[in-house]
Amino acid sequence: MPALRTLHFHEDGPPGAPTVLLGPALGTSLRMWDPQIPHLAPEHRVIRWDLPGHGGSPRRMLRASATVTDLARLVLQLADSLGVDSFAYAGACLSGAVGLHLAAHHSDRISSLAVVGASADFGWPRPWRERITRTKAEGLLAQAAAAPEGWFTEPFRATEQARSLAADHLAVDPASYASCCHAVAALDLRTALPGISVPILVIAGAQDSVTAPSHADELVHRIPGAVLLTLSNTAHLPGVERPDAVGKALADFFAREPAAAGHVEGTKTDPVPPALGTGRPPSPRRPLVRHEDLRIRSYVRLTALALAGRTAELEEGARTVIKAGLTRAEVGAVLAEALAHCPPGVRGAVEESVRRLAGDGAAR
Repeated sequence: MPALRTLHFHEDGPPGAPTVLLGPALGTSLRMWDPQIPHLAPEHRVIRWDLPGHGGSPRRMLRASATVTDLARLVLQLADSLGVDSFAYAGACLSGAVGLHLAAHHSDRISSLAVVGASADFGWPRPWRERITRTKAEGLLAQAAAAPEGWFTEPFRATEQARSLAADHLAVDPASYASCCHAVAALDLRTALPGISVPILVIAGAQDSVTAPSHADELVHRIPGAVLLTLSNTAHLPGVERPDAVGKALADFFAREPAAAGHVEGTKTDPVPPALGTGRPPSPRRPLVRHEDLRIRSYVRLTALALAGRTAELEEGARTVIKAGLTRAEVGAVLAEALAHCPPGVRGAVEESVRRLAGDGAAR
């Protein structure tokens, strides 16, 4: 009988220490977590793994119509093969969504969770299905060339770290990449979020255009006790662009004693606090992101996107904040005010976006 194929992994840290699993972003490899190893390995058994067809993981581990459930099953198979019953978990982008699935459906296996640039619903599936079609027809050359623009802020794109990670993208198996894109397109964990009970840290880049900060807002709004850390001057991959900030935050978050691992409530912003939970008992339950906070942040972001003429992000952001709790009337008022101040060069495009949003009910 052939041996079970498992995800490729790399292990650091003491074998008997508490285990942390680290999952990479779509199109990258486990190397994206290199900067966090000095922060985590002294006190943890750190297991980094590659997505199917990425890095050293075998190709064709997923069916074409793969889901996050399929990826979560592969992660659990890897843990089982290493004799790991319970583990802490951190995942970026798609791997962060895998972590959310594990927390929602396998809470007996996961002790705490950190998600970076992740979402419970990455938005309308059509762009992802279009990406699948392009990948099957053209491969990943164009996608790899464009990736740094979404992954990093402009000053960081010229660095060796950015170029190296883009090279990993080019080496990904196109069929496996397409399967992972299908998992993103099919993802919708929003209704499962209120049932997540493990401690969770949500890390977002303030300039993330791939998974807008409003996705992080939705996670902390729906998951009881979640902590939000937003890093300034950072885009989609904060662990690469702000390695020490993310490494310190993760090490501190995972260092909490199990008996004191109740949720530490609140919203954190850059700079990173010295301790994200220090064993103090959980504070009384309250909404993590107050409605007024969400409204103000949404007003600022949607207005800025409208003034810049970034209509695709404007439409996605409007739909996301409605999912996170704003009413359609509130979003409509924000868009109307933003439209009134748009410069002539972008007004027409923004008006068309507002009409589309009204047509699907998002701006009513």
